[in-house]
Amino acid sequence: YCEFLEETPAGAAPLASRYLGKLQITGKKQHSADSFAAGGIVSTAGDLEKFMKALASGKLFPINGHATLQKMMTWIPAKRGTGWWYGLGLMRIDLEDQVGLLSRFWGAKPVGYVWGHEGFGGAFAWFWSSGEVERDLIITGTTNNEGRAYGDLVMTAVQQTRKLIPYPVSITS
Repeated sequence: YCEFLEETPAGAAPLASRYLGKLQITGKKQHSADSFAAGGIVSTAGDLEKFMKALASGKLFPINGHATLQKMMTWIPAKRGTGWWYGLGLMRIDLEDQVGLLSRFWGAKPVGYVWGHEGFGGAFAWFWSSGEVERDLIITGTTNNEGRAYGDLVMTAVQQTRKLIPYPVSITS
């Protein structure tokens, strides 16, 4: 549901406390895009996983789903550094270009890329394309603060998954 436009549904879990740095903003009306187009939708990590599965499989869009996804994945360089790209409503991060400070913890260079998006409200949904069909992975989660480091989280999840799980899996956090 959209917390700014709709009543909380009966039986819905309470919202997590939300912060912008140290400022508590839970339930505060604000004039920003996150209230509508860029967010404002209350969901769980499980909801995000279902969304990403439907998007990645082409089933989210009932007509020409795979063709629509391919158009969304028309990447242009983003001004966030090497290996960052934007498409139509999606982001792509080439993992090989993101090792940086994490390189000393990795046994091998990261493989593939993640595509998806992160939200102002603290949610994220990424699909890891490893180049090995049996290793595709959906990584979703929610945080309650804008001072987060998704890159570290996603890179760690991908690396640990590569080491430990030799079969198809979806992990949500």
